[in-house]
Amino acid sequence: GENRVFFAGLPPADFPSATMNFEGPSLRLNEGTLRNALREVIFAASTDENHPLLSSVCFMVNTSATEMVATDTYRLAWRRLDHHPVDGDSVLLIPLRALAELTRLLSSGDGSVELVIGVASVTFRHTDFLLSSRLLEGQFPNYRTFLPQSWCTRIRISVKPFLEALERSALLVSKPPVVRFRLEHRRLFLEAVGESGRLEEHVPLVHMEGEPLEIAFNPNFVVDA
Repeated sequence: GENRVFFAGLPPADFPSATMNFEGPSLRLNEGTLRNALREVIFAASTDENHPLLSSVCFMVNTSATEMVATDTYRLAWRRLDHHPVDGDSVLLIPLRALAELTRLLSSGDGSVELVIGVASVTFRHTDFLLSSRLLEGQFPNYRTFLPQSWCTRIRISVKPFLEALERSALLVSKPPVVRFRLEHRRLFLEAVGESGRLEEHVPLVHMEGEPLEIAFNPNFVVDA
């Protein structure tokens, strides 16, 4: 009753005009499927805004499917989404920040979201929200050239014990974080060495093909995947 508070405002005309383009090719995607697909891809995009093309996700919209690709040059994530046939093909470079916000807005339900492709923007239209983002200009790296066409060793491993071992090893490694993997006798041996100690652990493999192998990885990258 005895207090008064005044807030200074700004002229409404100074606010940037928010233009959302609903004209152009569009496709409808399952909300929960899109949310899961984004979570499985955007972690591999770069967070370095000095390289804007790598801090985006490339959407390659084809007539019956959309491929999503992200890479920070250290790892690469790819996901395919099937959908009802649409006309024409498009390549969209959508900023990571916009897709991270979209992932938070989407639910895991069976609703739908419409993707509308504009001239220099893309809009995601949902019954509860609209999210529009500019598209980046440039040539996304040809990711197919980075994918190996052959392999020397392939394993199948249970996720839970593998993840727990990785998280324990990540606690000990110094910078740069490196964990050594050794594959032999149907077991994966992990070795982490840091200033605070050393870890040696093994995880049984469900299946192994090929030759024994020794290799090192950043454990955080593997945990993300």
